[in-house]
Amino acid sequence: MVMKNSIIAIFICINILIIGAAGVMVAGLYHDINTLRHYNENLRQSLAAVQQDQEAIEKDVRLIKNDSDLIFRMVVSGEYIAGEK
Repeated sequence: MVMKNSIIAIFICINILIIGAAGVMVAGLYHDINTLRHYNENLRQSLAAVQQDQEAIEKDVRLIKNDSDLIFRMVVSGEYIAGEK
């Protein structure tokens, strides 16, 4: 009877250790999830800022292209030279 009780006690201790280790692993996983969510949010904000900068640059490029096309047409058609005279 004493041997049976000690074996049961050993199994209970082993189960408690396994459950404790599993609890620590679950806590670590939750920590990793929260860390990755924070990192993901920072990346989204950085990407949004880069996209806004890129849109502003594209707007400037379109404006420059329109201006250069206008000047090219004026020079080719001779309006620029006629205006100089």
